[in-house]
Amino acid sequence: MSLQDREKTRGTSVVSSIISNSSEKKKENKGNLKARSYYLTEELYKAIGLKSALTGADKSTVVRLALTEYLKDILEQYK
Repeated sequence: MSLQDREKTRGTSVVSSIISNSSEKKKENKGNLKARSYYLTEELYKAIGLKSALTGADKSTVVRLALTEYLKDILEQYK
């Protein structure tokens, strides 16, 4: 197979299509979300990972849901 042939089929493999579909979904889901960094204890980090594994939700979703529940009284004031 020549280099040109490989380049033509490069983006059409099964793995490539799965990855590109996954990337597109991630871009769509971000909407108005903002990336932030926070320091967590090792215990919290492990708990987030465990909750993510048990529910199938990604870690960001687990953190957002936990924060939403914790801050619901304040969030209600801004609706």
